[in-house]
Amino acid sequence: MNATQAQTAGGGGGGGGGGGASVGIKETMVSLIIAFTLAFVFRGYVVEPYVIPTGSMAPTLLGAHERVTDPANGYSWPITSWFEQRVDPNQSDPLPQQGGRLGKFDMGKFEPIDPMTKEPVTLEQGTPLLSGDRIFVLRYVWPVFKPTRFDVVVFKDPQDPSRNFIKRLIGLPSEQVALIDGDVFVRKVDEGQTQPVGVNTWTLPGWTIARKDERAQRTAWQTLFDSRYTPLTTRSGKPFVGPWVGGSAGWEIDGKAAYTYKGAGATTLRWNIEPDTKLDFGAFFADAGRARAARDALRRSWHLVDSYAFNETFPVNPEKNAQGQAIFFPVSDLKMTAGVEPASAGQDFAAVLRTRGHEFRGRLASEGGKYRAIVEMREAASGGAAAGAWVVLDSRPIEGVMAVNAVTNVEFWHADQQVQLWVEGKLAASGEYNWSPEQRVARVFGKTLGEIMAQDSVSLSQGKSTQFGYGGAYCKPEPWMEVSGPCTMHRVSMARDLYYEPVIVNQSPSGVFMRSAAGAYPGQSTDKILGSAQYFVCGDNSPLSADARAWQMVDPWVSEIDSTPGVVPEKLMIGKAFVVYFPAIHQKPILGAKVPVPDAGQVRWIW
Repeated sequence: MNATQAQTAGGGGGGGGGGGASVGIKETMVSLIIAFTLAFVFRGYVVEPYVIPTGSMAPTLLGAHERVTDPANGYSWPITSWFEQRVDPNQSDPLPQQGGRLGKFDMGKFEPIDPMTKEPVTLEQGTPLLSGDRIFVLRYVWPVFKPTRFDVVVFKDPQDPSRNFIKRLIGLPSEQVALIDGDVFVRKVDEGQTQPVGVNTWTLPGWTIARKDERAQRTAWQTLFDSRYTPLTTRSGKPFVGPWVGGSAGWEIDGKAAYTYKGAGATTLRWNIEPDTKLDFGAFFADAGRARAARDALRRSWHLVDSYAFNETFPVNPEKNAQGQAIFFPVSDLKMTAGVEPASAGQDFAAVLRTRGHEFRGRLASEGGKYRAIVEMREAASGGAAAGAWVVLDSRPIEGVMAVNAVTNVEFWHADQQVQLWVEGKLAASGEYNWSPEQRVARVFGKTLGEIMAQDSVSLSQGKSTQFGYGGAYCKPEPWMEVSGPCTMHRVSMARDLYYEPVIVNQSPSGVFMRSAAGAYPGQSTDKILGSAQYFVCGDNSPLSADARAWQMVDPWVSEIDSTPGVVPEKLMIGKAFVVYFPAIHQKPILGAKVPVPDAGQVRWIW
């Protein structure tokens, strides 16, 4: 994503994207006062303003976009532009209005899909294009204030230092970086250290997974479904049927924002995984017509993949390259949330995720009138063999939960090889499992790394994809919740973590062409090993981000500093983005006229 200085850019700012917490008036005013004070006092020395022009960090930070609201449920979300003007075949700019009539040009209806209901929202009159978020950047001051992992950083583009980029920092100096199943693994590498010849570096010792802290993780969650936005009926008048299904008789779910279980005994509330079991990942590599049809089918049902509602686009010219996200991968780093209201005393609750050959569970367990928060894991049943014994990762006493006719808000997190249970916004139990890259590969693909590399050598010789680049080769997650008796489940939601795609995709009318991303495939040509003054960055909108995974050239001026492609030299680092001080401008009806008003509720800190 290119970031240009705010003082040189005109127009309004873009609104915040999904997953951001609402901000109160007091917090908003405090944030504005602090940000503007810092800007006026330190501008150009410590703090500097920028504007986000594109969507490679969406929905964390927004470039030019539209904001759509579904009148059926009130859900609002940002989306990238559909209708563009093309001055030349390789350059395009979004039109100032999306859909409807603009002068003599009739774009027709603008009909995105609501990600909560999977139903089209038809906007016959179109909607205005909004420009990007305006942010303040705190400059790095070596050695006092240096970049840290998962900072959102602004830096000069090594391929064109006349422009600034903004990405998330994931690789630090003197590290090797590996992107595996969407997660980040790192190991320390000494300056000038020679890598063993003929040895797969992913099998070497010293690897650890990079884990996000709470603030960064909360920002990273991408909401896939939230029952609060359930309409009573579909547009055709039928009861709304969402992605959650009851595991036994007695559930009342369809057309409900809260799910009630009136049966007897224990039961489950399961995410419907049938759409994922039927998903044809191979169709995304097919000819343009079949691929577009597959992507359209995917966006009309709920899937546990790395899709972004922001990336939904309309092919302006079907004869040209298709637009938007091209291929997809299953995501097993998930968050399940529910407000649990038991109808009787002493009930238990659990959230369970089956993936990578294991089951991961977080539960509130009743023990003689008291409760414990427990996170645990075990090997899943496979090939006729029974499931293994549960291994407790953490167990702590907890009070004030699961009271009769009272709501206990629970979040189950599985991300970055960590299992956590949050209750009423506080961490109740947390445990880790520390698989190496080699172990992670074996559990994701059901094959050893050696077996995969041998098979890939044959596939590559035949012009086929590697298994790392094909979503259908990855394990698919199966999540559910368990309750031990009658209850009501409020605010039931599912979210996924950021997922760093292992490939760089190019599209053409005849299909999809791709290559392995830097750091995402073991081998001399794709290993990403950083020097003592080099950084590795990726965009949050991984499928549509031009970042260090793809860079293959260096500007001649930058090569005088560091000629290594695919890295950000320390001298090009500008600073850390820390606040959105001027977000979306939206049209608010006042006395019969539409007046541009900043969306102050989207002023926010950046994590």
